[in-house]
Amino acid sequence: MRLKARVSAIILATLIGLLMLSGVALYSLRHSILNERESQIRTTLELAVNMTAQYQQQEQLGKLTHEEAQNKAKEALRGLRRGDDYIFVRTTDNIRLVHPNAESIGKVDLGVKLPSGRTSAQAFADALAVSKVGFVKSMIARPGRTEPQPKLIGVTSFKPWGWVFGVGFYVDDIETTFWKQAGILVIVNLILLGVVTFLIVRMTSQILGQIGGEPQYAKECMQKIATGDLGVDINIKNGDGESLMSSLKIMQMKLKNISVAIHENADLLEEQVRDFDENVKTYLRTKSDADLDVLQRGLKKVLGFASLFNRSIGRIKV
Repeated sequence: MRLKARVSAIILATLIGLLMLSGVALYSLRHSILNERESQIRTTLELAVNMTAQYQQQEQLGKLTHEEAQNKAKEALRGLRRGDDYIFVRTTDNIRLVHPNAESIGKVDLGVKLPSGRTSAQAFADALAVSKVGFVKSMIARPGRTEPQPKLIGVTSFKPWGWVFGVGFYVDDIETTFWKQAGILVIVNLILLGVVTFLIVRMTSQILGQIGGEPQYAKECMQKIATGDLGVDINIKNGDGESLMSSLKIMQMKLKNISVAIHENADLLEEQVRDFDENVKTYLRTKSDADLDVLQRGLKKVLGFASLFNRSIGRIKV
């Protein structure tokens, strides 16, 4: 695999890793905020139940009549309101007992239609059938507005009086917080990815510059030269005189020159050896001083070419 392809794979893997980490972080953030909101609802419902239980105990002790105890409990529960958050109470028959909308008190209220097709009242009953405190997600407009907003409603029951308590918190701020953090994470991820990409690309450029090409290409060229193939075509960039590939090309050229010189000197040496051999044969036949002189001059030539041949071989460092 080419180095550039490997670098692209690293950058892609980094991007995927950042996206996965961001996804996990956003999921954890949303889950944490939702759990906190559910915890607030549970605490509020427990407060409402405990407050009502005190009036129910006074009824049992005979300090209050049944009607007085319930009226006092309703009055206390109506006081548990803050902004758009309030406690509502209804009977198991869905008759409203406590609600900011005074006109709906004493009337049957089935609630809004949920995306599942059930009414809020049916969803409350289903939630309480499986848990002491049930949760229902609904879309309800804020007071004084018409556009529905997501709202998480928690319900619990007070069996001695057959009451159902409920409290709901709008959770549109969770979505706002979620997307705000998502935007921040996107910016941070882009910055990190940009820095990582810059460093990797720069490092890759330096490596390729030092090598003078792809590492795989350099490896193939070296292997061919090592096996004696001095004719391999080594491509280098114009002006490249310091890279590994440039040095390899210079080495290739020197090896070629040495190889040519060795072959040329070997041929000359072989020719001189043949002449010397003929001179030896001539001298042995004639025994003349002239042939002896020719033999001595031939020996000097052979020794001279042998010395030159040895110097050519000595230029090769093992």
